[in-house]
Amino acid sequence: MTEKLSLVVQKNFRNAFSTVFIMMIIESIGSALFLAPMMYFSITEKTTPLTMGISYVLLAAGIICWFLLQAGAFVLFLRMVRGDYVSIGFLFYGFRKFRQFVGSAVFFAGLAAFVTVIIRFVLHFTKDTPHDVLAFLDKHFGEIHSILVIAVVLLLLAVIISIRFLFLFFVRYDNPEAGTFKSAGIAARVIRKKILLLIWFVLKASARHLVLAAFYFAAATYFGLKTESAIQSIAHFLFSFLYLLNMYKALVMAYFATATFYDETV
Repeated sequence: MTEKLSLVVQKNFRNAFSTVFIMMIIESIGSALFLAPMMYFSITEKTTPLTMGISYVLLAAGIICWFLLQAGAFVLFLRMVRGDYVSIGFLFYGFRKFRQFVGSAVFFAGLAAFVTVIIRFVLHFTKDTPHDVLAFLDKHFGEIHSILVIAVVLLLLAVIISIRFLFLFFVRYDNPEAGTFKSAGIAARVIRKKILLLIWFVLKASARHLVLAAFYFAAATYFGLKTESAIQSIAHFLFSFLYLLNMYKALVMAYFATATFYDETV
């Protein structure tokens, strides 16, 4: 499996990296467009039931579009692993095959919503009690950092709940006639008892770039706190760029490793 991954990466890494970079730009622009109404209504204090409803509908639509783009990325990397023809157009495969993948996108969006509801439930029902979670976080991390902590916990919970369905987009691609829930069941069976092996394989594939990213992040943070001269500012910019570059490379390797693991498992 490792040898196959090395061969696939050697042949396709440059194209894969440019594809992921383009995907990130599209996701950033899309996030800004879908979140803009909610931010506008919040800043201008025009938060009526109607405006909040519009905001949440747009937010849900944005999340579904994000997962459809992810579907295209998964298909693209799987085709690379199998040696099939690929082009940048496959990044939008989830939109081109909308009826085939929209159910899976809604499925993942539902899981994300479920995790969000759990977090909000805990924060709401512990408020103004001796076990007030938000007050505890504000006290120990500060108001801004507590939001980051909640976001990290939210992300971790989402990963823990959804990882057993990680192969869902692959299964939908290979079995277009199967429904969403049947495909989710197949994906869960494929990965059953192999989750830790998959995590290890993905981490091993992207480890080099993750270590470099951690180093560059630490360096960028250090120089960011000491921008007293032009050289320090340049160093901060340079290390920040290298951090992002290696995070992108680690993400590309994670996509390759996931697709390779699936293709060798089914």
